[in-house]
Amino acid sequence: KLIKTAQVWLSQQRTMNTIDYRFDVIAIHDSGRDINWIQNAISEG
Repeated sequence: KLIKTAQVWLSQQRTMNTIDYRFDVIAIHDSGRDINWIQNAISEG
């Protein structure tokens, strides 16, 4: 659902075929001291 929503938004902006996009996740753990950055966390398929 997230990917489809992004595709619809990009098509409305007329940028869908002109830019690359990805979904990253930033996870901040309890204390705020541990941060994980997961690049390209969500993909089609």
